[in-house]
Amino acid sequence: MAWLIHDHHHHHDLLLSADEIEPFWCYGCWEMGLGARYACVERCGYVLHKGCSNPRETLTHAFFPDCAFHFLEASKPNRRCDACGGDVHGYVYHCFEQGWDLHPCCANLKPRKLIETEEGDGSMLLTLHHRERSECLFCGKKKLNRDARSWTYVSECRKYHFHVACMKKEAIEAVEEGRRLEIEKLANKLSVAGRRSRKASKFANMAKIVKIAIKFVMAAVFGDPSTLLISVMTTLFSNNG
Repeated sequence: MAWLIHDHHHHHDLLLSADEIEPFWCYGCWEMGLGARYACVERCGYVLHKGCSNPRETLTHAFFPDCAFHFLEASKPNRRCDACGGDVHGYVYHCFEQGWDLHPCCANLKPRKLIETEEGDGSMLLTLHHRERSECLFCGKKKLNRDARSWTYVSECRKYHFHVACMKKEAIEAVEEGRRLEIEKLANKLSVAGRRSRKASKFANMAKIVKIAIKFVMAAVFGDPSTLLISVMTTLFSNNG
């Protein structure tokens, strides 16, 4: 067990819990979380992302080579994250020189991620891009809007694009509406390509890879990019069958 003795905003000790499956709202950054979290031992509801429980004072990111991001407990009003385009309500990493802001979870997104799928299903290399290059598999758009950007995970074959913002939006809406996130329907968007293919088995296999890739990206976006969380997300957010 891992203890966090008195977060400076909370007077009870916090205990790291790695086996919880329910989504939560972090009291630090006020973003949704999945998987491992620090929770109050008195069960008062206070909970933090693992990363928000002990934030680094400064960090850098490959997309901002000349910037040093400093941890702040709160940003100025009406600020947006320069990774996902979402509003900043709590903890934030801020670059004073350029004015950039990053949610803590977004600041930890890795530029490259090799997705190893279930045995026999293959793999997919996803690369994080800071500019939209093609239509997102979620929303069908290249760019969300003029005022908000969204980093995008792109497959090595360039066929599959996932806006970070769309990942967050879809999952949050699913939780708030009390429904499962239907990852299956996203794979159905490949049906056109599947019909054009002469090998239905090849299409079915690629659909499996895409669904697994979506789950990995979801895990990273919400603060716990562990392989353990993938099975949790399968239980929470995927349709059976």
